[in-house]
Amino acid sequence: MTPAEVNWRTLLGIRGFRLLLTTRLVGQFGDGLLQASLATYVLFSPERQPSAVKVAVAFSILLLPYSFIGPFAGVFIDRWSRQRILVFANLTRSLLVVGLAVIVATGRQDAMLAVAVLVVLGVNRFILASLSASLPHVVQGRELVTANAIAPTAGTMASVLGGLTGVLLNDAVGGGTRGSVCVLAGCLIIYVLAATIASRVPRQELGPDDATTSETFRGVAAGMADGLRHLRARRPAARAIGLVMIHRVVFGIALALTVLQARGTLHPSDPTAALGAVTLATGAAGAGDALATINPSSLYGIAEADLVGGQVLSMSETVPASLQFIQSGQLRALAVTTSKRISQLPDVPTITEATGLPNFDVVSMFGIEAPAGIPKPITNKLSAEIKTILQRPDVQDRM
Repeated sequence: MTPAEVNWRTLLGIRGFRLLLTTRLVGQFGDGLLQASLATYVLFSPERQPSAVKVAVAFSILLLPYSFIGPFAGVFIDRWSRQRILVFANLTRSLLVVGLAVIVATGRQDAMLAVAVLVVLGVNRFILASLSASLPHVVQGRELVTANAIAPTAGTMASVLGGLTGVLLNDAVGGGTRGSVCVLAGCLIIYVLAATIASRVPRQELGPDDATTSETFRGVAAGMADGLRHLRARRPAARAIGLVMIHRVVFGIALALTVLQARGTLHPSDPTAALGAVTLATGAAGAGDALATINPSSLYGIAEADLVGGQVLSMSETVPASLQFIQSGQLRALAVTTSKRISQLPDVPTITEATGLPNFDVVSMFGIEAPAGIPKPITNKLSAEIKTILQRPDVQDRM
């Protein structure tokens, strides 16, 4: 069994994590339905031809809640019961979807539609922030790292699946305004289901608790300013975040151009075909996101890459994994955790020498595993051969 399988099984065995993950998946599936409904109404309606300005405004509305509401969401979720937020916020946005459906049914594409969408997406931002803040209350230790990696990625995939489902549902009921309203009706049902699932979590299980430090608007703004100063003083971290920003901008431009090309050039008189072309492109992006979850290295390897790149300030790692970076000057070894200095790094002090902490001795233990039920003679043969190999001087020097 691989470590990933162990982590998956361990996480799914935790009831609180299962409920949080299901709430996220169901809710973000509904988000995909919502976005599909709005996209078919605004950008792929047979009655309307989108312009570059309309596409730019649509993308801006999608991103504004994440850019402006997201950083300040913690001010509220650190004061209110997060379980209550997940329940009532999902119910609230289900009611807001009713109003949004009325606006769509009347054929309006003005400021009222923009404000309604902004409000719905703003509530959605609070829900996602509450889900992330709740994870440490149901998952601890090393599993939390895996949970933080799995949950958002799975949510993104659920959103893509919801979008594809919304496109198919819209087409099945005849498309146009009627199709968009029908998809919004499905979205309403999904949001109510997400609220129902969240209600099964005990009210106090997700925090905040007495150990939670409540943020303030001023504190968040000051933290953002400190973050900018931190990046200014640490160029590798600033470059990494700058590359992410550039990637997001380029991706957004590419997606907007895809919509314009599909709707105005490839299929100007066939919005259904144009929507299919954009759906194919979006599905490819979702497939890429899914492929990114295939772990090419261990979590420690990823963390060590962040350490070399300047995104992580320090970490504890085994000597074989970090020796090449230390010898090349990319990392600096501060101390070793063994009771005596090691031959590979003779100039690096022990923890006891560096800090004065007496009798500090921590060593890594490695094991070799085989499938369950392996015959005893084979086990004995493997054990004897491994013991012989480990006694070789060249192997001991490398280890």
